[in-house]
Amino acid sequence: MTKLWDKGIELNHLILNYTSAEDSQLDKRLIPYDLKGSDAHAKMLHSQGYLNDDEIDQIVKALNELEVSFQEGHWNISADEEDCHSAIENALTRKLDQLGGKIHLGRSRNDQLLCALRLYLLDVCNQISQAIDDLIKSLDQINSNFGQIAIPGYTHLQQAMPSSVQLWAQGFISELDQNKHRVAQLRE
Repeated sequence: MTKLWDKGIELNHLILNYTSAEDSQLDKRLIPYDLKGSDAHAKMLHSQGYLNDDEIDQIVKALNELEVSFQEGHWNISADEEDCHSAIENALTRKLDQLGGKIHLGRSRNDQLLCALRLYLLDVCNQISQAIDDLIKSLDQINSNFGQIAIPGYTHLQQAMPSSVQLWAQGFISELDQNKHRVAQLRE
């Protein structure tokens, strides 16, 4: 299989490996999100009359099957496919023949990539936000159990003043709340 960007000029394989050898490994994490984007795009094509009821049913079913089989480790991006977009289209075409190629009607690879990256980053933001919530809950629990215990406060790596576990934990909670707010801004 030729590369999508191949212009018939022989490339130095050392340069090719240096510039893009790990791309397919990085793209693996985008597959579930690219599948979701493809599902939404197919539904839009159906709503605009470019896919009939039977075609959309077949495509949605195939995309769902691809997601399950990917999660179970039954398929992946091959070196020939280069990226998740080609891998998904090839898998759909193997399942649905020419119908699999219709999934990209009116959709550029740049559109696909931006959609998959946005969905991926939204998911990562949600995971970070949840981790911050969990950490704040743990610090609140420490506060409840040990907040009144006196500990030394430090400045310039030296003991400087009396403090407490509560003040120590509240300092972290305050910073974590600010970080959670910043993550929420990223989602917007």
